[in-house]
Amino acid sequence: MSGHSKWSTIKRKKGALDEQKGANFTKVVKEIMSAVREGGGDINSNPRLKLIVQKAKDINMPKDKIEAAINRYKLSNQNCQQVIYGGRWKNGSAFIVECMTDNPTRTVGEVRSIFNKYGCTLVKFEEVSFSFIKKALFEFKKEEINDVEKFKSAILDFFDDEVECIETEDDEINIYCRIDLVDDFKEFLEMNRFNKLSFRTVYYPVDIIKIAVEDEEISKFIDTLYEIEDVSCVYTNIEDYTN
Repeated sequence: MSGHSKWSTIKRKKGALDEQKGANFTKVVKEIMSAVREGGGDINSNPRLKLIVQKAKDINMPKDKIEAAINRYKLSNQNCQQVIYGGRWKNGSAFIVECMTDNPTRTVGEVRSIFNKYGCTLVKFEEVSFSFIKKALFEFKKEEINDVEKFKSAILDFFDDEVECIETEDDEINIYCRIDLVDDFKEFLEMNRFNKLSFRTVYYPVDIIKIAVEDEEISKFIDTLYEIEDVSCVYTNIEDYTN
């Protein structure tokens, strides 16, 4: 899963090209701000930021937008705090909404308004947290790996199925591992002369909820949440909508 936010695995109907481009820009801006929050605004000393900036360039995001996203968090960093909300969809499935805000009262009001609009319920994080487990997510581009299958097999063999590899639709590989395995995984990559050590923490669903057909309303709901300036990542345990 993307806080964030990572959306390449979401199977959903696409809108107009301009709308899709705008949505992609919004999500990448959130990822840039999250990376700056975790590792600082220097692209040379923050591997995750470097990776996301390249991702922004790959989707033709203008340079000034990239710089504005980096500087925006720098300027607001002193007054911002992280807040996490829980939520329930109409079928009982769970949501987690991570935010960075300088005004929690404003933010919770905006998030609650969207939940109410879609007939959903905003709840305390603790009421849905048991449906997720916090994991580390390492992201790789297939083009950076000489032999993808050998790479995946080596990881799975070494960690005895304690990590999970997922191929995305954008020729990327996401590798999830328990938080306590992060140092071991970094060491494994270094031993294999792989220097891409960028990772982020995410909420990975424990019990995945299946729906009979694709629900376009869920996609609209998630996209609307991302339109809130303070929302940095949205997680759900609905199949095909997990990050």
